[in-house]
Amino acid sequence: MKARTFRTWLAHLESTGRLVAIDKKVSLEYEIAAVAKKLDGKKAVYFSNVENYGMPVVSGICSTRDDFAEALETDQYGIIPKFTEAVTSPKACRKVSNQDAPVKENIITENIDLLKTFPIPVHHEMDSGNYITAGLFITRDPVTRKQNVSIHRLQISGKDKLGVLLLPRHTFHLYKQAEEEGRALECAIVVGVDPVTLLASQASTPFGIDELEIASALRSEPLETVRCETVDIDVPAYAEIVLEGKISRKDRLGSSLNITARGVTRKLFS
Repeated sequence: MKARTFRTWLAHLESTGRLVAIDKKVSLEYEIAAVAKKLDGKKAVYFSNVENYGMPVVSGICSTRDDFAEALETDQYGIIPKFTEAVTSPKACRKVSNQDAPVKENIITENIDLLKTFPIPVHHEMDSGNYITAGLFITRDPVTRKQNVSIHRLQISGKDKLGVLLLPRHTFHLYKQAEEEGRALECAIVVGVDPVTLLASQASTPFGIDELEIASALRSEPLETVRCETVDIDVPAYAEIVLEGKISRKDRLGSSLNITARGVTRKLFS
């Protein structure tokens, strides 16, 4: 499967001439976003030389309908039937141990400093800071044990703090439920996943359907997941980065929430 993991898909893009490697030093402030926008829908970009960081940045891994069709191993006409079938009949993921989960290669649970550790860009002139824009935001219903997966822009607001705006949908429902029960909502933010899992996260489904199980149904094999280090959340075992955290009642500010990062699991990308 070409899109089995983030890295197998990246290798496929490279082998088919759809990945541009930029070795020139680039800045997190606007420059990465500008190049990504210039090539959006044309080619993915691998920034190997990010100013002040040893970790690369990748953008545009799946920008067109054709890209997603290829990742799903179908054509444009087969996307909707295949996706509808997966939403209707989600399949269980396969749990693996830490030893079998590449995302566990590096684990940081103390002295978290997000901006020192990860190259997170400033995208637009009017943005108020650095944003994670394509991280899967995963939470769990403690009663049903089903997880919910969505994508939100996440602003870095402190060494171990992220701000998120939650609209009144499934994640917000889980937060309100936790708030009313006087407990924190545990969450995980996953960066660097295969395009099939990325697509599944955007399924519009009734509350209680786990989008990772939709991803599992879309694949030729179950999606492998692993339990987080500090929160009760399962994440893709082949993800590049996982931020683990919680949202407590005191962190709420209007309709925005602050997430306190409790742990970071990181796979070195080289």
